[in-house]
Amino acid sequence: MSVNELIKSAEFLVDANGNKKAVQLGLDVWGEIITLLQEVAEDEVWDALLSTDESQRLLETMADEALAQIEAGKSKPMAFTPTGEIAPG
Repeated sequence: MSVNELIKSAEFLVDANGNKKAVQLGLDVWGEIITLLQEVAEDEVWDALLSTDESQRLLETMADEALAQIEAGKSKPMAFTPTGEIAPG
């Protein structure tokens, strides 16, 4: 379900004057929202981990090692399935 679909599925509880006071969601929608929030939290953790100087040095070292293996002929091209997954090799 897209974010727009999640938003559109909300039902509002209103007071006697028609002012919105609360939001009611189906359990399936609530589950989708929880999943989205968990994904955002995981992304924030990764961003924090990768933003440190130590992480950047480690990534540079790994990239240098990968380039050295490519230049030494110790690597092979990756193949992908039609759905974009890495094909067994």
